Amino acid sequence: MSKNKKLAVVVPYRDRKSHLDIFIEYMETYLSEYDYSIYIIEQKDDRPFNRGKLLNIGAKVAMKEGCDYFAFHDVDMLPQPGVDYSFADVPTHLSTELDGDVPFLDYFGGVTLFNVQDFKIINGYSNEYWGWGFEDDDLLYRCIGKGLSLETKKIGLPEKEFLINYFKFNGSSSYIRIPYKNMSSVFSGDFTISMKIKPEDCKINQNVEFDEYYAVSIPGRNTGISYTSFKRYKAEIWDKDGNSNSIQSDILGEVWSHLVMVKIDDKLSFYLNSELIDEKEIGLEMFNYTTDYFYIGVGNPNEEINKFYFKGLISEFALWNIGLDENNIKEIYENSYYKSILNDYRKYNKSKYLKCYYDFKNFRDNVIQDLSGNKNNGFIYNCEDGYLINKFESEIVVPNRREGKFKTLKHKSNSTIGNSWVHYETRKNQKRFYNEMKGNIVDLNIDGLNSCRYKLIEEETLTDKTKLIKVEL
Repeated sequence: MSKNKKLAVVVPYRDRKSHLDIFIEYMETYLSEYDYSIYIIEQKDDRPFNRGKLLNIGAKVAMKEGCDYFAFHDVDMLPQPGVDYSFADVPTHLSTELDGDVPFLDYFGGVTLFNVQDFKIINGYSNEYWGWGFEDDDLLYRCIGKGLSLETKKIGLPEKEFLINYFKFNGSSSYIRIPYKNMSSVFSGDFTISMKIKPEDCKINQNVEFDEYYAVSIPGRNTGISYTSFKRYKAEIWDKDGNSNSIQSDILGEVWSHLVMVKIDDKLSFYLNSELIDEKEIGLEMFNYTTDYFYIGVGNPNEEINKFYFKGLISEFALWNIGLDENNIKEIYENSYYKSILNDYRKYNKSKYLKCYYDFKNFRDNVIQDLSGNKNNGFIYNCEDGYLINKFESEIVVPNRREGKFKTLKHKSNSTIGNSWVHYETRKNQKRFYNEMKGNIVDLNIDGLNSCRYKLIEEETLTDKTKLIKVEL
């Protein structure tokens, strides 16, 4: 570990006394070989919890006391042997494995190291995220905006280069309308939907509980595939009694993805890049769709409260009236830009069941051609066509990592229950981050360390190494 560098462990805290007692004793033992101080910043008011502002307060106190770098640390996370708290030249994320689970790709919460200089450059955390969530997303975005050293991660198919034809959907008026006779005959039986998409950041609609952006939808009950404001993909189908059956991916983000939704008998399966996300029994008879069309890029453009426009790129769409198996799905994922799914090849042997196929290359004016031969030509509305040479691979910015395993102390979830946030404030935070911060409306130079105001209530020395600082925000 670096010599002559003092560590400040800064902990935002309220109403978890049992966690705090365990944390202090555990950390003072774990950090015994470091030069460190622990600052517990307790919020003593009735306002929603503000993790970012409490961490700013702790940083300001620690800097006055001569600390050189910070570990911004949740009170419910205990490092397991091997976690390295030594000085970091760049912003560094430590909590990379939580009780055996690896967090999502750009996760920057839990436990994070910053040196004083870098933390000043980004002006610390935002003070404006009240309640749970998104202050750590904001923190990563600040690092990007100020040009601090970060890592990138590539996901997808790096081995092969493809010519990808796509349509760009603008998130407000773009869609493709597909006429399709006897809709219920396909979707009451076995079927497979396959598509390749790359979402872009969408605007958050504060008037709804959560956002869904439909890549494909059969209107009525909106059976299909969507990208949600939880940064997850969702496959959903409805039964005759109006019950939803859905599968959601882990948090992923705006990257190229091959999605396959499969129904076989009473089982729904969902695949991402040929890997099974999950499968579930759906039981009852499916909803009887009476429409004679479906949409790509929107839920239903004819219903004001049910539009849910998709924003991003869609490259390929196919529909079979049979459930494809894993061998077929993997073959399509790896080779469909080289081999046409109109014909059987290698492990793909279901071409005769293809009911619709659009390669987003064969179109004229506002009509896209159905290459399956079933004459389900679609009508294009406000889409921009394009192409790129790509390895079906996306590169995203992620934090610098030091691999670290942590045990988490049990508590009620503060994130989501189903498709809802636990706390209403989280939805407001989500809107602030996506619509305002990423929309460049917020000036981070005037929201952070330099605007962190608070009232000191009490300062208490708990041990030789640990202070408790009570504040009102």
